[in-house]
Amino acid sequence: MSTANRNLLLLGLPSLLLLAAGTALFCMADTLLSESISLLDQTPAGELGDVEGYALLFGMFAAGFGSLAALALQIVAAAAMLYSGLILLLTISARILYRNTPGRILAYRLVMGTAFVVLVLPAPGLLQMGLETAQSGMIPWFPLFGLAVIAALTLLGCRNTYTDRIRDAGFSKN
Repeated sequence: MSTANRNLLLLGLPSLLLLAAGTALFCMADTLLSESISLLDQTPAGELGDVEGYALLFGMFAAGFGSLAALALQIVAAAAMLYSGLILLLTISARILYRNTPGRILAYRLVMGTAFVVLVLPAPGLLQMGLETAQSGMIPWFPLFGLAVIAALTLLGCRNTYTDRIRDAGFSKN
């Protein structure tokens, strides 16, 4: 298997998983939003007493918060889908560009460099989240895991892309 194919698998599979998770989260948020809106449609007709009025206000309040939570989930899911889709698009286009000639290797390296820049974009936010979580006295498992995955993918991908391994048909030298 060529190094370009290994890079495609290295970055493409996690991107596909994140894209699938983002799509599932977006669908779940859409269901939550429709359920929240259906709560607003259940307003009773006629004259209401105090207890029913307070219950109606509480239901509207809950439906509003449910809609707000669904909107926030949809924004997070759309960001995850955009992030993973962009990485997937860049790695697939880099693989299509790859040939073992000097001009094509340069083009491959430029596109993969862009993919690595996009890959590293969430790292400062994860670092800040980890520091804030650590300051509160908890162990920041999610930010540490995210940073470790980003670092591992970036280091392995850069090693494959920017060394002479890219010129080989596989990993025969190292």
